[in-house]
Amino acid sequence: MKLPKRYVYLLFTGIGVLMLCYFLAEKWINHKVSEKLTALNTADQEIVYTHLSTSLLSRELVVDNIYFESRDKFKISAKHCQISGISLFDLWLDKDINASQVLITSPRIIQYVRPSDTISQPKQKKTLKNAIAIDNIKVTDGKLIRKKMDSLHTSVVLTMNFETTVTNALLDSTTISKSIPVTAEDFKLTISALKTHLNTFHLLKVNTIAIHPDAVSLNHYEIVPLLSEKEFNNKIDKEQDYMRLKGKSIHIATPQIIKQQDKPLLTSSSLVVDSVAFDISRNKRLPDDTRIKPMYSKMLRDLPFNLKIDSIRITNSFIKYTEQPDNELEPGVLEFHDIQLSATTLSNLPNAESVRISVESSYMDQAKITLDWEMDINNPEDIFSIQGAIKDVEAKSMNAFIAPTLNVEAEGKLDAFYYHFRGNRYQATGESSIRYDEFKIRPVRNKAKMLTSVLTGLANMIIGGKEEKGLITEKNVEVTRDQTKSFWNYFWLCIRNGLLETVR
Repeated sequence: MKLPKRYVYLLFTGIGVLMLCYFLAEKWINHKVSEKLTALNTADQEIVYTHLSTSLLSRELVVDNIYFESRDKFKISAKHCQISGISLFDLWLDKDINASQVLITSPRIIQYVRPSDTISQPKQKKTLKNAIAIDNIKVTDGKLIRKKMDSLHTSVVLTMNFETTVTNALLDSTTISKSIPVTAEDFKLTISALKTHLNTFHLLKVNTIAIHPDAVSLNHYEIVPLLSEKEFNNKIDKEQDYMRLKGKSIHIATPQIIKQQDKPLLTSSSLVVDSVAFDISRNKRLPDDTRIKPMYSKMLRDLPFNLKIDSIRITNSFIKYTEQPDNELEPGVLEFHDIQLSATTLSNLPNAESVRISVESSYMDQAKITLDWEMDINNPEDIFSIQGAIKDVEAKSMNAFIAPTLNVEAEGKLDAFYYHFRGNRYQATGESSIRYDEFKIRPVRNKAKMLTSVLTGLANMIIGGKEEKGLITEKNVEVTRDQTKSFWNYFWLCIRNGLLETVR
């Protein structure tokens, strides 16, 4: 049946009117969204973009080449931002925002950080009028740059690339006051090419960091000196470590940040560090750093957050320590190969049990070392116990360190040296034993120090001068800590005094 012409005209007219209404509605929505974005412009912040489009049918909002700046705080730009499954009328009417997907391409974030001694503003309670719920967020090809600002200049302190996906994200008046203001059912954040300054002289570089609810993994990271060792020693006015470090991976299982009344709690079921090579150099010709050095237990106790890691392992690692003595001899060198470390629960929570650390290693890739260390983190006296042994030490392995630093050389072999010390942040006492085989000590050169002559005379009289083999034990070894030195200097004094007292 053929429709009368007037009905055809009415039909096409109706369609035309609907299309015109749709076109005008989109234009109107575009204008209103643009108005809302423009309203964000103030004396302290600015937002601009090259293109904005909306679609009522597909419920989509697209913004290209968007740029937002808050003066002296941050700058954010993105090539493309697309929001799908959104009610544009809700957006215009200031209702809660719900969207099925947000895609952000090539965001660039520049954040400005001022020195900590600038004006400290009291924290204000954060509020949010409307909730924002998004089913899926995807960010690709992102880059973050942090810059430190002062009155004279601006310097880059961190750069990194990033990509992320987030599922079922929610930001509302409840979540916004939390340390992480957004909740999510699942997320994954991948960071690459991270670079950040640890201090004036060293840079941290990380190839990749993968973060998701069940784990955080760092792969191929390193600490790189920014100056040559000679330039570094010319720049500093007192002793300071010159460091190089390379690591294969760090894996943190089930990490959590739990907000508490006093300070946040960081927890993890395990921390595994694999294949670290750590090279440390120190120039003893420079003046000492006379600041008080806290014990490790105090440092953990004074952290600005609570900590609980159920187990810690370090595997297949290497440490080299080089010390340039205050004389003209070659530097002393200590090397520890194939380090394997395990630790029980590490926690600074009240009533936490003492942490127990066990280490096995190979000294100078030749002699076996074992160490068992226990420390009470919550004890204000920093109580600790440390014991272990070094076995089958060839004299040439010892000479690499004792010849430059003590002006003595050993001959023969130490079958074993055992030690056990207990102490606090002030003093330690303990016992040590030496099992030897034709072991002798002699001066490196004629002009040896007093320590050299005493050590040489006693060692050769007691050990080298009496028997070719034997076992000597000393149970009354005492050590007083120099609080301007590190714990490892304290430990070295225990070992050194143990050696001296054993041969006395």
